[in-house]
Amino acid sequence: MHCLASRALAVLAALLLIVALVKPWMEVPVDIRERPGEKVECIAARPRSAIPFRITCLAFSLVMGFGHVWHRRTSDRKAVLAAAFLSSQLFFPYVVMAWEPPLSARANWLHMQHENLTWLGGDLCTNLEYGRKSWKDSIYMVDTPRQINVVRLPSSGLGAFQFGRLMTWFEMLGYSNRFCQFVRMGWITAILGTTLLIMAECLPGGRLRRGRVVRAAASGMATFVAGVLVAVAPVIAASLELDRCRDSVARGLYDEAEEHLMRAKRRLPAFGEDTFYVAQLGLLDFRRGRLDTAAGRLFEANLLERQGRYAQSMDMYQDVLAREPSGTAVHREALRAVLRAGLHALNGQRNDLACRWLEQVLRSEPCNLKANYALQIAYLRAWRRGDLDRMVRRIVAIYGYFQMPTKEIVLAASHENALFAAYREHDLAAAQAHALKVRKP
Repeated sequence: MHCLASRALAVLAALLLIVALVKPWMEVPVDIRERPGEKVECIAARPRSAIPFRITCLAFSLVMGFGHVWHRRTSDRKAVLAAAFLSSQLFFPYVVMAWEPPLSARANWLHMQHENLTWLGGDLCTNLEYGRKSWKDSIYMVDTPRQINVVRLPSSGLGAFQFGRLMTWFEMLGYSNRFCQFVRMGWITAILGTTLLIMAECLPGGRLRRGRVVRAAASGMATFVAGVLVAVAPVIAASLELDRCRDSVARGLYDEAEEHLMRAKRRLPAFGEDTFYVAQLGLLDFRRGRLDTAAGRLFEANLLERQGRYAQSMDMYQDVLAREPSGTAVHREALRAVLRAGLHALNGQRNDLACRWLEQVLRSEPCNLKANYALQIAYLRAWRRGDLDRMVRRIVAIYGYFQMPTKEIVLAASHENALFAAYREHDLAAAQAHALKVRKP
């Protein structure tokens, strides 16, 4: 009976590892595909770094899971290997952050848009009082966050990382809100399957092998400590390069400062997705008179925007967008400037201009939540019900990939916008359908 229980654990572990092989580990919305019949499909990107983890899951399920059933043998070596694999799976968030910075930056940007809509000072909370009056003509959109990052870029020095805070360690290892927002069942089932596999190896015949448990725990702990050291080393090296960059800027050695900044990016590529990294690179180009670079033109456009010269700055932003390929950090920052312009135009009752800027944002970033919700307000004011309904279908498809329950607040507000548009055109059936979705998004 005890042997049967051990073999059942092995079979269940193998099945879970096969599920982890099939199911995605992480998915981030990147595109929208609209089909005939008002059907909307959201296209998600998956990290390629999950492939070696999934291949290892296949090997463990065949060799150790079903092999345990066929040969009915266990060994210390298998338990040690399974424990080491379990610890290595815990570094999947770090691997995604370190090896695929563009995907991590896209996930963080989406999460920040969601937070910008739902937090206490966001759009939905600040417009509770006047949100339902005058067909939402009194709504003012909140500006977007100024900084986007994957890893927080310190001003200088190791002390800026605040390694004494547990939250800093979690962020350095990739365990951030943006990862938890888009993580999928594959990673969770892989961890559960490997855990059951260790249990099956440590309980041969239903009896606990304490020595084997100790050796497996030591293997897992050693793998985890080694992984933490490997993960933190690039962060420390990049921080030291930022120290040298700061000193070079203080001495006016801008070429040397740029070299240190580029070295910091090579040490930890995730730094290259930081808004402040792009701004600092543009500052160095601006001070050296290199205004033909994308970062230099972006920095000059930011200066003009701060000076209130909005038309000139917008021309430069459009030039950067035309030159830079989509998906780069510079392109994203220029597009965020267009998003800011659209929000300001909407707040200034320039509805046609707001629609133009916001539609441009959605052409480059179809899954932009902030632009989508702002366009809903603009279309509601412009009596464009068909376009408003299309935006609602899009945002529902995008939020299908979000995990946090606060997404229901945005979905309810979006259906409320569609309800107002349907009621204004006396379409009571559609208004009632949206009213039900407002209560249960």
